[in-house]
Amino acid sequence: MAATAQLPFKVGDYVRIRETAENFGGWTGRVARVGEATCMVWPDGYAGDCMPFLFEDLELVHRPAVLKAALTVPEAAELLGVSRNKAYEMTRRPGFPCIRDGRRIIIPRDALLRWLDEEARRNTGEPCRGISAR
Repeated sequence: MAATAQLPFKVGDYVRIRETAENFGGWTGRVARVGEATCMVWPDGYAGDCMPFLFEDLELVHRPAVLKAALTVPEAAELLGVSRNKAYEMTRRPGFPCIRDGRRIIIPRDALLRWLDEEARRNTGEPCRGISAR
């Protein structure tokens, strides 16, 4: 049984289109479909359909992490765009969605996103204030 070749790109990858690609050189976009030698990419800011590009015309910029049901504190920090230390500090706040299992801290991803949305909703229409200012 022949082994399947590892493709260089996956659906959801964020790629840069090389200057060698006609019309879209220098643009970035998300991979929508992957074929044997090409990817269908939605260039950022392009209102049309996704476009086919050869693998050699693309370079990987970012590959999103697998969407897990629960995150570690460093993963939550990356998702929130805060430092690791700040994320650990946030886990000590009342109302922050986390589960402690001995020394391990688990943060349910969906609960974290709901919490973030609730915090933003509380702040709507007001000057930005610190989360801990309650």
